[in-house]
Amino acid sequence: MKYSFSVQGGFAGLNLQVQGTHEDLPAELLPVLQKMSNSPSVFQVQMDSNTQPDEGIYKLHLENEGKIADFRFGDLHPAPDEIKPLIKFLKKKAQQQL
Repeated sequence: MKYSFSVQGGFAGLNLQVQGTHEDLPAELLPVLQKMSNSPSVFQVQMDSNTQPDEGIYKLHLENEGKIADFRFGDLHPAPDEIKPLIKFLKKKAQQQL
């Protein structure tokens, strides 16, 4: 499974990106990644079309065996609790690539 993750905006005006495959991730994050790929609607967050100027926006794109799933979260529209460890890991990984 391939992924791409980006963080944009926020108080610091971030623009971070990271890409990889499921093999780059810790084993404990793989079940949630698989679940997101198989049932993307469960993890979708409704976001307003008007985001706040300093709101950080997190985007996650998954590709798995021809299936594509896109997710968008924000500081004011947080990710579901179940996937927060994945988002935290990917954000840290993106920051390390600066």
